[in-house]
Amino acid sequence: MNRSSLSTIIVFFVGILFVSAAMAQQAGSNESRPLSQPRTPAVRQPAQSQPAAAGANQPRPIQPPFVLTPEQQKYIDQLLAAWEAKNKMIDKFSSSVRRYKYDTVFGPKDGKPMQVDEGTIKYERPDKGLFQVKGDRPEQWICDGKSVYQYEYKERTLKEYELPPDLQGKAIEDGPLPFIFTASAEKMKRRFWLRAVAPPPGVKDQYWIEAFPRHQHDAASFKQVLIILGGKDLLPVGIQMFATSYDGQTNFNRDSFEFYDIVINDPLGFLKGDPFAARTPFGWKKVVEKERGQPARMSSQPEADKRR
Repeated sequence: MNRSSLSTIIVFFVGILFVSAAMAQQAGSNESRPLSQPRTPAVRQPAQSQPAAAGANQPRPIQPPFVLTPEQQKYIDQLLAAWEAKNKMIDKFSSSVRRYKYDTVFGPKDGKPMQVDEGTIKYERPDKGLFQVKGDRPEQWICDGKSVYQYEYKERTLKEYELPPDLQGKAIEDGPLPFIFTASAEKMKRRFWLRAVAPPPGVKDQYWIEAFPRHQHDAASFKQVLIILGGKDLLPVGIQMFATSYDGQTNFNRDSFEFYDIVINDPLGFLKGDPFAARTPFGWKKVVEKERGQPARMSSQPEADKRR
């Protein structure tokens, strides 16, 4: 498997996992509420106009989609610093998740979700994660720090994508969306344009943060992300990932995640087994994908007969 394809797998996996920790509240007073900024999730990237010159083949930087006042910049800096301090206290995260998938092309044209799925998301510092959807459209992804595992239910195949040594231990932290996976506030600000926005009228006790990619390689995967945090504990309430085609008028393509039954640093988690050990279901085959130039390995041996 080539590096480009592997990066695509990591983009998807990290994208659904980046919600697994929380920001901390800088202070409990009303002064810590989000700044009163207009919510504009469909901000367009301004056109680039750079003269052709040496190095013109290099990716052009993306201009900021908004300009913050000094007060607004100070607020988001404080919020990010608070997140970084709190994040260091979270080693394990588990939550039930409800996913709403919006697809204007193949689904409703009125902005209603095409699919609603229930599942589970788990994370363990520094680089282990699980995302599972149950029901009629089952999905399951696991990252154990060395490989990413994808369960293909229709094919009855478990695919293992081995991470190159330079990505092991960093696939989540340095992935395309390292919002709450040990990345520093400064690293986040280098990769994303960030701002705090006021929730819509009638929505209380929530903190909303918008993130826009600064670089083309991130912008090719998503247009923007909206992070919704609870006002009391700043745990994730929801995440919305907007597709690159989203315009908020005729195209509403995005994935929206709602989180509930959140458990942080479960002291009895060890009694429940290792959720990040990918096992091959009985009757399935397993395919191991390696980097370009290395053949894939295949095994159809049932997990009951072969302990990994």
